[in-house]
Amino acid sequence: MIGRAATCRAGHRIGRGFTMMEVLIAMGLLSLIGATLYGAIGNSINAKEQIELISDRYDEVRIALNRMAYELSMAYLSDHYNREERRTKTLFREDSEGVGDRLIFTSFSHVRRVRDARESDQNVLTYWVDTDPDEPAQNALLRKEKPRIDERTGDDLLEEDAHTDVLCGNVRNLTFDYWNETDKEWQEEWDSDSLENSNKLPPRVRVRLAIVGENGRDQVFETQAEIVLRVPVKLSTN
Repeated sequence: MIGRAATCRAGHRIGRGFTMMEVLIAMGLLSLIGATLYGAIGNSINAKEQIELISDRYDEVRIALNRMAYELSMAYLSDHYNREERRTKTLFREDSEGVGDRLIFTSFSHVRRVRDARESDQNVLTYWVDTDPDEPAQNALLRKEKPRIDERTGDDLLEEDAHTDVLCGNVRNLTFDYWNETDKEWQEEWDSDSLENSNKLPPRVRVRLAIVGENGRDQVFETQAEIVLRVPVKLSTN
């Protein structure tokens, strides 16, 4: 009888289950673990998205600077024109327009995108910072290209003659510096029509682009371009 009673009491304890307090404690622990995991996963997703935004931003700046460096390296000047009636003009000139510096120059960097188009590898390029056409509240790095070189290459360049692209958005400033090989120092201006630099190109150009970072602070990126054709190109014997 004693052994049978002990067995019944043990079986009763085994089949008793959890009390309400134990269930509530378990649910509370599970909720706490779930909330912790949810917060950790949410923070990881936010960090991933933030890193992707920063990476995309840096890629945009890198692509813009690489393109500028390549096209600047292809800059050239030429004496190929009718001296009595000059219809074409090659140039390399910096001035002020919009925010920071504006650089206008002729280069061999044009790529024909239409078959049998009456275009060559020569073009007129302009880089400057001005109001972003897509985001009027911000400034952007703009690039204007004219695929033909004629009497309109500078300030009188008509909009219908050229195509303007946005290279980089939310830009603060753009500056160019030019290496003076004689003085062995950087100078802030260059004009191929001036007496000092008549019909000459600088051996190197330094480009500094300041953008608005994610924290609202300016971030400055820099690159340099080495110009290959520093003396006027003789395209014709005329």
